[in-house]
Amino acid sequence: MKIGLLTFPLNNNYGNLLQAYALLTYLKNKGFDAELINFPVERKTFKICVTYLLKKIFLIFFNRFVRFKFPLILTQAGFMQFIKKYINPKSRPISNETTLRNYVSNRNFNCIIVGSDQIWRYKYLKNRIPLYFLSFVPSSIDKVAYAASFGVDEWQFSDGITEDIKKWITGFKGVSVREESAVKLCRKYLNVTVQHVLDPAFLINAEDYLELVPKKHIANPSNYLFTYLLDERDYVRKLVLNVKDKLGIENLIQFSLSEIKLNDQRVNLSDPVGNWIFSIYNSKFVITDSFHGTVFAIIFNKPFIVIGNIERGLSRIQSILSVFGLEDRLIIDDYKDSTILLNENINWQNVNSILKEKKSEAEFFLLSNINSKII
Repeated sequence: MKIGLLTFPLNNNYGNLLQAYALLTYLKNKGFDAELINFPVERKTFKICVTYLLKKIFLIFFNRFVRFKFPLILTQAGFMQFIKKYINPKSRPISNETTLRNYVSNRNFNCIIVGSDQIWRYKYLKNRIPLYFLSFVPSSIDKVAYAASFGVDEWQFSDGITEDIKKWITGFKGVSVREESAVKLCRKYLNVTVQHVLDPAFLINAEDYLELVPKKHIANPSNYLFTYLLDERDYVRKLVLNVKDKLGIENLIQFSLSEIKLNDQRVNLSDPVGNWIFSIYNSKFVITDSFHGTVFAIIFNKPFIVIGNIERGLSRIQSILSVFGLEDRLIIDDYKDSTILLNENINWQNVNSILKEKKSEAEFFLLSNINSKII
């Protein structure tokens, strides 16, 4: 079986890269000839590129915080190195629909899997949305959606594109989504019944991720609090310091999409992804506002708090927490009472039992829709 995997464009984002790595690794471990179809973010116009470049130059040479800008270059390069080293095999970068269509046709794929991450979120992919419903794939190739996500719990497509999606989705052999809210959206607007499955990050084991950890890593200090926050907010900063104080934790390791800090000092790392993994694994406690930050806290059985991020969408977080009966770990607006969670132990035996069951269901969906002879 030759399988092509089309996922959210690879970028400098821990969850984005690791979910792609996990699904590709899982398929290869099962003996499939799988490769990632490398469809990067849409190229910007010349004007936008020039404006962006001038802005960066201004920041580098005139911003009074210039000394903090250069260490990040190594970290950003580390994301690209991870893609080059670990997300393989993959195609050359494919820039447009015509090239994508030709590539798929020439590779003689038996099946195309689209997923995971927010591949069906209009805000992020806009005019590329039809491609992520595999509108370009001929009927001779099986089409499967694995853990696709709309990102939010409301329908964001016009009536016209909705009718097109109805037509495209009927050509799928199997459709699964990452959130329970997406099941309802598909039923209401597309009139199809789809399956709710786990994010692909859960398809491989904790030990598989630890193989990605470099020999040198930031997590040298013992007894530290790990944070992975997509958005800086004052009240979250206060919450982090409060938790650190309440738990008597000595050190603080902070990751975001743009920087890494150890006890408020910026750190430049040549392997940010491996360090991110190990920093969660070795931490005493995790605070995050990220979907995949939550996923890896669960994978590594780390006590955690999730800060609700309404602007980025709560449905993804609420869905994954409800699967494991961990809804109480989410803090949306009652920040003052959040530290009560510090004394409430998570029943990891129950969580791991649910994970085993849900992983089995996810594998059955995936394998049976790729090749029913395997089941």
